[in-house]
Amino acid sequence: MTDVPPGWHRDPTGRYEQRYWDGASWTGTVTKAGDAGDDPLDHVLPPPLSPWGPPPPSRWRWFFFGVLSALVLMGGCAGIVALAVRDAKEALDAEQRRHAISEAQFDAVQLGASEAGVREQLGREPQNTQEFAQQDVLDEQAFERSCIYYNQQSGSFGDAFQFCFRDGVLISKGSL
Repeated sequence: MTDVPPGWHRDPTGRYEQRYWDGASWTGTVTKAGDAGDDPLDHVLPPPLSPWGPPPPSRWRWFFFGVLSALVLMGGCAGIVALAVRDAKEALDAEQRRHAISEAQFDAVQLGASEAGVREQLGREPQNTQEFAQQDVLDEQAFERSCIYYNQQSGSFGDAFQFCFRDGVLISKGSL
């Protein structure tokens, strides 16, 4: 019934190292650590799969499992990073829009307007403000100058409109 020749094979009961297969059935003759003994069988055991016993577990299976686990872990980390980047971009875009004005609003602001009047006319707070102390070269008097910046509504990230004031009066405006 089986093509397995008679001989010593791994003990299918697991109680000994080897058990003798007579070509038709398992015998009670066993070995453990080189010592022979007798262990009569009172139940039927299947024949050995091969003269060398069952095949050892495949190392490729563990390698494949390790590679697959690493890929799943990296994919999960990449997904988390992508979500964090998306959320940060959305937050920056919302902040940019909160301080943005259109080109028409920029054009409507007239030189000579007060800083408070410009802020009121535009209806939102500037993105940034800067204060300067400058020495006038012609009359050697120091004067205060300040600039406020609004993001450009249809511009790229970092595009801005600049309004500069001297003593609270708009003296220049431009786009950056």
